[in-house]
Amino acid sequence: MLARCATYTLDGIEARQVIVECDIRPGLPSFSIIGLSDTVARDLRETVRAALLNSGFQFPSQRVTVNIAPASLRISGPSTGLAVALAVLAASGQVSAEHVAGVSVYGELSLSGEIRPLAGTLAAAIAHTRTSGNTPFLHAGSPIDYELAPVTSRPIADLQDALSVAHDRHYDVCAIRPSPSPKADFSDVRGHEHAIFALTVAAAGGHHLLLRGAPGSGKTLLSRRLPSILPELTQSEQAEVAAIRDAAGLGRERERPFRAPHHTISAAGLVGGGSPLRPGEITLAHRGVLLLCDLAEYSRATLEALRDPLVAREVTLVRGQRAYRMPADFLLVATTTPCPCGHAGTDACSCDELTLSRWQRRLSAPLLDRISIIVDLPATVDLSATAVTSSDALRDRVCAARERRAHREHSSVAG
Repeated sequence: MLARCATYTLDGIEARQVIVECDIRPGLPSFSIIGLSDTVARDLRETVRAALLNSGFQFPSQRVTVNIAPASLRISGPSTGLAVALAVLAASGQVSAEHVAGVSVYGELSLSGEIRPLAGTLAAAIAHTRTSGNTPFLHAGSPIDYELAPVTSRPIADLQDALSVAHDRHYDVCAIRPSPSPKADFSDVRGHEHAIFALTVAAAGGHHLLLRGAPGSGKTLLSRRLPSILPELTQSEQAEVAAIRDAAGLGRERERPFRAPHHTISAAGLVGGGSPLRPGEITLAHRGVLLLCDLAEYSRATLEALRDPLVAREVTLVRGQRAYRMPADFLLVATTTPCPCGHAGTDACSCDELTLSRWQRRLSAPLLDRISIIVDLPATVDLSATAVTSSDALRDRVCAARERRAHREHSSVAG
C-alpha cells in the first residue's frame, strides 16, 4: 500500500515543502529510505522504528520503502522523521491514509514518540500557505500567530496526539499579540543636540551613520536609542522579521531587530555562512538596526564583506551549486574613536603619527563612502542641561518625513 505525508525543511531562512512517500510490499522484512545520505537515513530508520514501538504501534514486518523528495534539496533527518512515521503507519493500515495525506507536519520526532519543536516553524507555516492552501498544519512548540501566518494550525505533543488531531480535524487560530519590550528613550540623554539631530535624519532617510568620539562621550548610549524613533513595522514586515528570527532559533519577536555583535565576529558570522547555512547578523538585523561598536577593531575581511550588502540591501551566498539570497535591509550605526587611545587632537593623546596613520587606514575608503553621516562627539557635555526631546516626538518627525518622501516619489512616478 502506498501512503504519503507532507513536511518542510529549512533552506537558508526559507522553508521548502518535502513529500514523504511510503510503500509496503510482501517480502523479507527491510526498511529502506531513499533521498537522504546513508548516515542520515540510518539514524532516521532507528528513530522511526523506536518511536512507533514506544508509542504503542506495530512496525510492519514487510518490505518498507520510503522515498523523500525532492532530491535536489539538502534535507535534514530531524525535519522528516515525523512525516516518515505517519507515512509508515498509513501505508501499513494502522491509521487512515486519507487523514495523513490531508495534513502537513513539522517537528522533531524523539525515540519515545514525543515531538519537539524545530527552528523554522514559522517559515514552514508561511511556506504551507503557499504550497498546501487551506490544508491543516500540525507542528510542535507554541501556537502560531494567525497575523504572521494565516494558516489553520495546531500544536502537537506526541505521535498519538498528531494522529488524534489529524482524525478529529480540530484546529486552533491564535492571534495573541506579545507585549512590546521597553526601549531606551532619548529623554534620558543630556546634551548632544547635533548628534540627536543626525540620528533623526538617519532614521528618516535610512542613512548609515558613524559616531566618532573619545571613550565615554556617549556614542553607544546614543546608538542604542535609535530603534526607539523608527516607525512601527507593517504587518508584512512583522511576519518577515519573525520568520527570520524563528529560522535562526531566536523566537518570533515582531519588533524591529537590534543587533550588536562583538568586534571578534568573523565575516561568515556577519554576512552568513556555515553548514548548514545560517543567516548572519546583517540578515538578523533586517528591517532594524545593526550596531558595530569600535568599528576599527573589526578585522579587515569582516568589514569589507559589508560593502556589497550595504548597497544591495541583500546578501547572496553561493554554496555548492546553489545561490542563496538573504535580505539585509538594515540601518548601520557604527562607533569609533579617533585614535587608539581615543584622545586625538588633545594634549592627552599618546599616539605618534605612524600610529595615527595606521589607525585611519583600518577603515577603507569604499566602506566609509557607504556611510552617509559622520558625527564627531565632544569629549564632555553639560549633564545639567535639560533633555532635548523624547523618542515619541522624534518618531513623529521621522514618520512625517518618510510620508513626505513617499508622497514625493509617488508624485514623480505618476508625473
